[in-house]
Amino acid sequence: MRAIRDGKVDSTPTSKVRFYRENNKRERYLSNDEERNLFEALSSWLRPLVTVALHTGMRKSELLKLKWSDVDFATGTIHVRDPKSGEDEHVLMNETSKRTLRALSDSRTRVVALKDRTLKHLNRHVLTAPKAATYMS
Repeated sequence: MRAIRDGKVDSTPTSKVRFYRENNKRERYLSNDEERNLFEALSSWLRPLVTVALHTGMRKSELLKLKWSDVDFATGTIHVRDPKSGEDEHVLMNETSKRTLRALSDSRTRVVALKDRTLKHLNRHVLTAPKAATYMS
């Protein structure tokens, strides 16, 4: 810019270059004490939701829309449909999130299998609240 101002050059070669926007997204992780305090305060039915959220980074809205057909244990991924970004995403599961979802899958598959022996459970939501649970936003 100084060379243009001083009349040394007519234009800068970078004037037509589009620069990428800097990702200034802040990342924050819970300390071990914060995580322990959180889980001590949670109802037992909320623990799987919070565990998967902490270990995948998924938003509450994404988790509440999650269906079993979106969980792929073979590839270790979760298909996130209609996220805030607008384009479908695939989120990797770590061992903790896999173990949590596998336990939920095993417990619910047994119940479904006793009723109708079909795979209708694949279209059901993964994280559901008990009927007596009170929702807080």
